[in-house]
Parts: sequence; structure tokens; C-alpha cells
Amino acid sequence: MSSIAYSNLYHRFFLNSRTFIQLCTFIGVGHFISFGNLRSRWRLAQIHLFISITL
Repeated sequence: MSSIAYSNLYHRFFLNSRTFIQLCTFIGVGHFISFGNLRSRWRLAQIHLFISITL
């Protein structure tokens, strides 16, 4: 991937909060499925709390 394409993706990712939420949810769900222990679930809850406060 070229640096220009990466930059465009970076800006789109951070400027579109809905896409940001969807991507974070996708990553979070993948993390939850892959590492479904108590510590990872607590981390996931912290991440979602941080996102909700930030946005």
C-alpha cells in the first residue's frame, strides 16, 4: 500500500466516526472471539467505555 493511499485511509478512518465505531467494534468482536477469557472481556469493556467517552 502506498503512503498516499495509507494517508487517505487514515484520514477517512478518523474523520468518519461511524466507520471508526464500526471498525473498533469489529476488532473488539474479533478480539472477544479469539481471546474470550475474563481479562480480555474486561479490556474490551474498558476500550468501549473509552470510545464512548471520547466520542
